[in-house]
Amino acid sequence: MIKINKLIKLLNNNNINTYQITNTITNDSEMFFDRGKLETIRKVSTNEILVQIFTEDGDTQGQADFVISKDLSTKEINELIATAILSSKLVHNKKYELVKGEKRQSYKYKDELEDSYTILQKISKIYFDLEEENLKFNSLECFFKERTTTIINSNNVNLSKKTYRINVEAIPSYYSKDFKTELYRMFNYDKLDYDKIKEDVIKSLNDLRNRGKAIKFDQNIKTNVILRAPEIRELFTEYIDNFNYADVYFESNLAKVGDVLQTSAKTKLNLSLDKRTKADFFDNEGIILKKLSLIEDGKLVSYYGSQRFASYLNLKATGDLTKIVLKNGTNSIDNLRKEPYIELIDLSGLQVDAYSSYIGGEVRLAIYFDGTKTYPISGFSFSGNLNEVINNMELSKEKEMINDYEGPSFMKIPNIEII
Repeated sequence: MIKINKLIKLLNNNNINTYQITNTITNDSEMFFDRGKLETIRKVSTNEILVQIFTEDGDTQGQADFVISKDLSTKEINELIATAILSSKLVHNKKYELVKGEKRQSYKYKDELEDSYTILQKISKIYFDLEEENLKFNSLECFFKERTTTIINSNNVNLSKKTYRINVEAIPSYYSKDFKTELYRMFNYDKLDYDKIKEDVIKSLNDLRNRGKAIKFDQNIKTNVILRAPEIRELFTEYIDNFNYADVYFESNLAKVGDVLQTSAKTKLNLSLDKRTKADFFDNEGIILKKLSLIEDGKLVSYYGSQRFASYLNLKATGDLTKIVLKNGTNSIDNLRKEPYIELIDLSGLQVDAYSSYIGGEVRLAIYFDGTKTYPISGFSFSGNLNEVINNMELSKEKEMINDYEGPSFMKIPNIEII
C-alpha cells in the first residue's frame, strides 16, 4: 500500500492543495454456527485509503473522491487523481474550509481483551448454554471488528484511533408439536460485557417463548403503549434529525434554538449527544467529538452537525455524534405497568415522521395487560401523534446502555390507537 507522504506529494504535484485522506485498517474475526455446530471461522483484514480532493472554480468548490485498496503504481494513482479532478469540476458547492488541526493526536481502546476468537467462543457458549429443549439458536454469527482509522487533511489534521465493536446476529427458533416460529436478533456492543450479553440472550429466548404463545390481536382500542430502549433510541434519532445544521441551512428545521418543544409535559425532555466510546474521539471529517447538550428541560438549546454546514451558518461544528444520552425518569417500570398497556417487543420497523407529527408501525410481537391478565399478542398496528407523545411520555428510572444509546429502559406513551 502506498505511503501517505508519497500520496500527499502526488496530490501536490497535481496542484491539489486541499484534500483529506482517510486510511482505514480493518481486522475482523468471524465465527458462524449452524444448529449449534461451528461451521466457519474467518479472518478478514483490509487496508483502504479514501482520498477526497477539493478544487475551486470562482466562488464555488468542487469535490470528488477515489479509493485505493491495493498496491498501485505512481502512474495509476496519477490517473485516479486526474479523473477525480475532472469529476470535481462537475460539482459546484458553496466554499467552506476543512477542519483545522492543532496537533497530532492518537488514541486506542484500553480494554484488556483476550484473543478475539476466545472472546467469540465465550459469547457463543453463553448462547448455547441457555438453550432449552424447544428453544434453540438455529443460526448464530459472531463478529469482532477492530478498526484503526487515520485522518490527515491539508489543514493540519492528523488523527488516529483504534476502536472495536462486537456484533452478534442470532435466529432463535421455537419448536412445538404444532408449529415452529423464529425471531431475528442483532446486537452491537461497543464494550465487552458478558453479563449484558447473557441478559440479552435470556431476553431473546423469553421473547421467542412469547412469540410461540402469541394470539392475533383484533381489537380497535386506544391504550398505553410501552417502548423499550431500542425503539426509544430510534424514536429520538428521528425526532432530532431536523435539528442538524443541514436542515437549518436549507430552512427545513421545525424548531429554532430557544424554542420550547414541550407544553405541559409530564416528563421534561433532557437529551444530549455524545461519542460512542472514549477511543472513538473524532468523526469522519476529523472533528474532535465532545458531548453536546441538545435539549434541556424541553427546550432546544443547540443544533448539531458537520463542518460544511456549520461553516455555512458561521457556527462551530459538533461533528457526527451518534450516541443519544437521555435523562431517565422517576417512575419504576412496575408503576408504568399498573394501568392497561401494550408493551412492544418486535416491530417490522418504527415509523417516525416529525414533519407530519406521526409515530406508528406494524407489530409482530407485544405483551398486553388488559387490567386483569397479561398475555402475548401479535398481528396489529399502532399510530399516534408525535408531539403528543413527546408531551405525555413517562420515562422509567431503570436505565440501559445499548448501541449508541444511554437512557431509560422504558417509555410509556398514553392514548395510542391500536388498529
